[in-house]
Amino acid sequence: GLALKGSLSDVAGGIQILVSKPFKKGDFIIAAGTEGAVQKISFLYTILNSVDNKKIIVPNGKLSSSIVTTVTANPQRRADFLFFTDKKCNIDKVREVLFDVVNNHPSVLKDKDIFVKFAKETPIASEFIVRVWTLKENFRDLNADIQEEVKKRFDKEGIRIPYQSYEIKKYL
Repeated sequence: GLALKGSLSDVAGGIQILVSKPFKKGDFIIAAGTEGAVQKISFLYTILNSVDNKKIIVPNGKLSSSIVTTVTANPQRRADFLFFTDKKCNIDKVREVLFDVVNNHPSVLKDKDIFVKFAKETPIASEFIVRVWTLKENFRDLNADIQEEVKKRFDKEGIRIPYQSYEIKKYL
């Protein structure tokens, strides 16, 4: 009886997914505690391919009753970054470097706002927020590229990144 209930739930979920089409084959989704590219949608289950090439089979009953984020639904995505610097760094200089890095990246969409702002000061650092837009197919590379280039530029410009330190006491 319980097995039949689960199967009926999966069939009903499959019908709901096939009719309402919240995602399609090839979309990258996050749902039901997992994520991956949709490979196949059937009446009972949906098959995803994870980023590390694992086959994930998700029962449609569970999928249809969970929140689904279709990452690739729109042609453009916003990339959000948090960068931390030593509290003694010049805020204007940090903003200038961050803006220069993102503005010179070829995948950043220049017709959209480029957001670079000082966010707040924490006990050990100054925090900066950077938001840029890119095409969905460039999103992953852009994230890695920006992180790497900011680190290189911070090093070149003498902008220090805070590191949490611990004091170790020696007891005799």
